[in-house]
Amino acid sequence: MKKRDEEARANMKGKMSNCLVVAVVLLAVSALSGAVMCVQGNGHPSGPEPTSITIDVDPSSIPADGTSISTITARAMKDNEPSNNYILIFRITSEPREGDVNLITTDTDQPHYGKQVGNWTNDGGYAYAELKSGIKEGPVTIEVYRGNVSSTAVVTLGKVQPPVNKTNFTLEFITGYNMISLPVNDSAVTDAASFADKIGDNCTGIIKWDSAIQEYVTYLPGVPLKNFDVSGGEGYLANVNHPTDVTFN
Repeated sequence: MKKRDEEARANMKGKMSNCLVVAVVLLAVSALSGAVMCVQGNGHPSGPEPTSITIDVDPSSIPADGTSISTITARAMKDNEPSNNYILIFRITSEPREGDVNLITTDTDQPHYGKQVGNWTNDGGYAYAELKSGIKEGPVTIEVYRGNVSSTAVVTLGKVQPPVNKTNFTLEFITGYNMISLPVNDSAVTDAASFADKIGDNCTGIIKWDSAIQEYVTYLPGVPLKNFDVSGGEGYLANVNHPTDVTFN
């Protein structure tokens, strides 16, 4: 009887030891799981799971030239605390047909070029992408989301303005009076004073025929009188004391 009691106590002691080992293992696993839950895949501690995302686009309108860029800034937050070290997904949800619009990020761990890309939020909860313009005019809608939290913004692709063909004209002034008509509306020449400045120190006077009063009006450089307006296509007399060339644009 005594021997049987001793064997029962030994069995009970062994079972208790096994339970203690199992408990220690479970606690260790639980602690490890907790550590994993607060660390993202990049190995850095993460903030709270975001409950809101805000988006800013700069600029909000770009030409549909196939090369222009608009920067998309998204911020993930929970209340007033940044949601750092989370992946936000940027995707184009609508665009002009056959517009060939794409998104770009610098995060090579995520898809970083195409209609949908990902980017990690930084310590402030910010993540970034760039919208590369297509060649068709119209609005482009971008959605940024994580899970069921999302927000949208619009970038407008506008008309591409044709290049301005500026032509320069050089006029030769001889000594004395020169009857001329300005070949272009030079932005630097708006009145008789700026016309004289354009010609330079050689200019001693600018004259025009005033049809309203039926007489000539003369502007003398340095004298703040009779400084009439000057525009392209109108005729004037310019008096110079030395030959000179002047380029208008």
